[in-house]
Amino acid sequence: MSSHPDADAFVCAILRNPAEVTTRLIFADWLEEQGDPSNVAWAHFIRLNAEIAKCPANSYERPKLERQRTELAAQLRATLSIPASVFVASSGLLLELLPSHRFRVTLAGFEIPRAILEYMPESVARENLVLPISLEGYTLTITTADPNDYDTIQKLQFILNKDIIAVGAEREDIRDAIIFYCGDHEYEYVDSVLVEFGGVGLVERSESLALEPPASTNAAVIHLVNLIIQEAINLRADCILLAPSSSGVGVSYRIRDEWVPRDELPFRLLTGVAGRIALISRISLRFEGPDIVGPDIVNAAFQLTVHGINYIIRTSIEITEFGPRITLDISRQSVTA
Repeated sequence: MSSHPDADAFVCAILRNPAEVTTRLIFADWLEEQGDPSNVAWAHFIRLNAEIAKCPANSYERPKLERQRTELAAQLRATLSIPASVFVASSGLLLELLPSHRFRVTLAGFEIPRAILEYMPESVARENLVLPISLEGYTLTITTADPNDYDTIQKLQFILNKDIIAVGAEREDIRDAIIFYCGDHEYEYVDSVLVEFGGVGLVERSESLALEPPASTNAAVIHLVNLIIQEAINLRADCILLAPSSSGVGVSYRIRDEWVPRDELPFRLLTGVAGRIALISRISLRFEGPDIVGPDIVNAAFQLTVHGINYIIRTSIEITEFGPRITLDISRQSVTA
């Protein structure tokens, strides 16, 4: 809906007192009088929310009304831009005016509590360009450039084990906020590994490709291995799988008995990563020409501490036709004082 002075006046009045139902219902009457289908749908959306608010949670009618609300939400075209502080202060009431994906919030001047930021690992925020701004019960409200990206929202619900409300924000606004809270540095994700390994190049796997033994493990590979393990722990995974194939190296985390895939690593990085994991696990990998020589499967373990918690990482390296297939089982040991 294009801006209209009367609509602007109604919205300003609603924002001044979000709890006032009468103002919203008068606005709904005005919307319906305009005759535009999206405005009529918006009017019905507002009235339906007022009806749902009066309906007991265990009412037989409530699920039917909520389904109708979902159908109406898809027909709305209006977008409301407000400061994040305004949305957070009255989010429940404002969601009776518009569905969350029709809001755009500005983050400038809004301070996100550290306790809220800790619900989302930095790597997840940077990778998906999202940021949490509030938590009510088990529902986490996040800002994202595309609040209609259902796949990403579903992934975040799975990873974070929270219900997600997504509101829109400008990409640069979110990026600036991430830099403000997390620092201005090149944080390396598994799926953006080529940023740091730009000189390595993407090598396709073929029968003629030789696996080169890592003469030394450079800092970039050490950083990558540390990142994979720390990210998996932050996401509460209990297993990491690095599986080489004809196209690259698949990286997956097992989270609550479900495998969550990450983007592939370039195949050329496999020996460096395998060499680093073998080193910290005290496993000897021996190279003869293009082949890795040794038992078909080698098992070992190592310890590490992350955020004051001790973990045992049990390493299994299986030699396959494509190279070493690595499984890292993660078990939490104890909390240090």
